Amino acid sequence: MAGARDREHGASMHTRTLVLVFWATVIAACDGNISDADSGMQRDDGGTQRDDGGTRRDDGGTQRDDGGMLSDASDVRQDAGGDDAGTSRDGGGTPTDAGSFTGAIVRADSCSAADVQAALEAAPGGARVEIPAGECDWGSASVTHRGSVWLRGDPDGGTTLRRSANTDSDMITLLCSTDADRVRFSHLNLEGSFDTRRGEDNGLRIGTSARGCLDFRVHDSVFRGFAASGVEVNGRARGVIYQNRFERNFRPGLGYGVVVYGDDTWGELDWGSRAAVFVEDNDFYFQRHHIAANRGARYVFRYNRVRGAAAAEDWTMVDAHGRAEGAHGTRALEVYRNLFEVDDDVDSADSIGLRGGDALVFDNAFSPRIAYTVRVTMEIDGCPSDTTEPFEDQTTVLHVWNNTLLEGATETVWGVGPNYVDNDCPRSFREGEHIHFAAPSGYTPFTYPHPLRSEP
Repeated sequence: MAGARDREHGASMHTRTLVLVFWATVIAACDGNISDADSGMQRDDGGTQRDDGGTRRDDGGTQRDDGGMLSDASDVRQDAGGDDAGTSRDGGGTPTDAGSFTGAIVRADSCSAADVQAALEAAPGGARVEIPAGECDWGSASVTHRGSVWLRGDPDGGTTLRRSANTDSDMITLLCSTDADRVRFSHLNLEGSFDTRRGEDNGLRIGTSARGCLDFRVHDSVFRGFAASGVEVNGRARGVIYQNRFERNFRPGLGYGVVVYGDDTWGELDWGSRAAVFVEDNDFYFQRHHIAANRGARYVFRYNRVRGAAAAEDWTMVDAHGRAEGAHGTRALEVYRNLFEVDDDVDSADSIGLRGGDALVFDNAFSPRIAYTVRVTMEIDGCPSDTTEPFEDQTTVLHVWNNTLLEGATETVWGVGPNYVDNDCPRSFREGEHIHFAAPSGYTPFTYPHPLRSEP
């Protein structure tokens, strides 16, 4: 058992290398000038009804028909060494240094929920709480900690915490009381009940809607088998989730690898800033949505390896909710330099779905069996009338450019190119006004790898 987990953990750690090597090959072969070769064709099978954004349409799709070349002023490519992509704004404040962690170490007596909770309660602020190697069934038990802490399992990947009972609770909750609190979570394998019929169990929850956590880190861990999500981030949050594996977090209506819920505020766009939840260098397999967001959240999804399964092919891999039930939808997302693949038995899969919020989508590589690059629609059923436009929190800024197809393909199963936008409401989402096929002026992605990763 331990050997199998170690192999999975090692595969996750190689994600950054796989993505960087792939992009080095693309850049060398294409010298940055990647043609779309869009044909203007739409899917002709009528589509399937989805529970999260309406019915696919056979009209209104938008695509670019030029060469797909980035201008010199907006070229955001990196070399295979992972160097910083230029100088970025710190937006959202400067992070506290690593002094937030004191160096104190508290070791749990075992990996049981009771012993982990006892160690957390005994730990001084900023301590590292270590959970020993082993496999522990927590049943329906949960643990909670408030304040600065680093919760770490066996560095060799030998700590597995399993939830065998179906429950609606969070397995581990880390909360912050002030902006100075820092939380870190690493080297733990969390397993849910794998019950896809009911339950809303989460693996790890960080923060609340009223108080998010700043500069948090989640890394070198495995999250699998949860009905609601592997990792849930709440409130005005800022941090990085990296080098993890998310697998089979699936349930119709839920089922997220990572879900980001903001504090329900709505601010100005600040592309390329630190003020977001960064998800980078992870492996994702078989979630309903590998990542989703709501309540004014901002996230950056980059350098991940994503693989879809047949059971989830009618749900978008990357998702942004719109406004619903009085709460704001997703504010903004940046999706770039990811590999999107599917299992061999997948005929046609969905990719990135926007039901609200603004987005940049570029430099990704897609399997040609993923039908389109972006689908833009409304959270409401149908499209608003002329008198109600723009609908609150709808997508008003979407830039899509320089994406490619794998396997040497020039068209997807829909017969369209790699920068195609499936437009559900052409009257509401207009090319040149809302939809653009080049980088926004002056845009530079935030530093990669995220600077928090280099802190001790």
